[in-house]
Amino acid sequence: MHPNWFSAYLNQHPTVNHFKLEGARISYRHWSNKDKPGLLFVHGYAAHASWWDFIAPAFTDSYDVVAIDLSGSGESDHRQAYSSRLFAREIADCITASGMVSATIVGHSFGGAMTRNAAFLYPQQINGIVLADSYLTSQKQESKRTPLPRGATRYYPTLSEATKRFRLRPPQPRPMEFVLNYIAERSVRKTANGWCFKHDLALFAKMTRDTDLRFATEMLRDLKIPVGMIYGRESRFFPSSKVKKLETLVSKELIIGIPNAHHHVFVDQPIPFIKALALVLRRQSST
Repeated sequence: MHPNWFSAYLNQHPTVNHFKLEGARISYRHWSNKDKPGLLFVHGYAAHASWWDFIAPAFTDSYDVVAIDLSGSGESDHRQAYSSRLFAREIADCITASGMVSATIVGHSFGGAMTRNAAFLYPQQINGIVLADSYLTSQKQESKRTPLPRGATRYYPTLSEATKRFRLRPPQPRPMEFVLNYIAERSVRKTANGWCFKHDLALFAKMTRDTDLRFATEMLRDLKIPVGMIYGRESRFFPSSKVKKLETLVSKELIIGIPNAHHHVFVDQPIPFIKALALVLRRQSST
């Protein structure tokens, strides 16, 4: 059984729309409220727009809400090559395609990094950003990165067998199985060969490095729009030393740590995350 709040949010059904960019069809989910400011959610790596189905509807009274499937994820097409600049353009073009003039962007993990890039490259379309447990790299850390190997697509005979293989990455406790079951069932598709996961397993291997883009810490320091951060206090990416570093880059009142939450902060603690995001958005709008 789902709790009432979860069922109520899922009953707010979005429309599913698409636009084309550089030969790929990009899908997005839209909880339309055309007279309100734009709010766009961006998922992390190996995730998809439906991860936000139990978060985004909490904001439909105050915002025109959209959640994008970046290329290589969800219902969007896979590409022969990916780049940070291309993902940033997908985010910017989604704002336009959905009918928004501008939007505040909420990005989780890898999606937070692409959100940051979009804000840097397309500042005229973005009012503010909120990063959800999105790791911040420095130049030294970025130079140590090595490409990930390509993964081979695996097929499973049934939906049940496929969803049993669903895992959160990085590994962490699974506090709300009903949330994970919902996500898992929407992470796979049926093909002629069986059930497989939707995301492009070779995405990182096919990523080209945009060497002209600034590193995360430099970029955040130079952004002229409000930047918020919501992180899990149990996240491996935000020990106290990282939080102190973050406080030198972002206004302290726009940083919120959520107790008993790991990297997938809004999956671990959906209601506290919704409350934290609402608070950050209010504070951003008053700056």
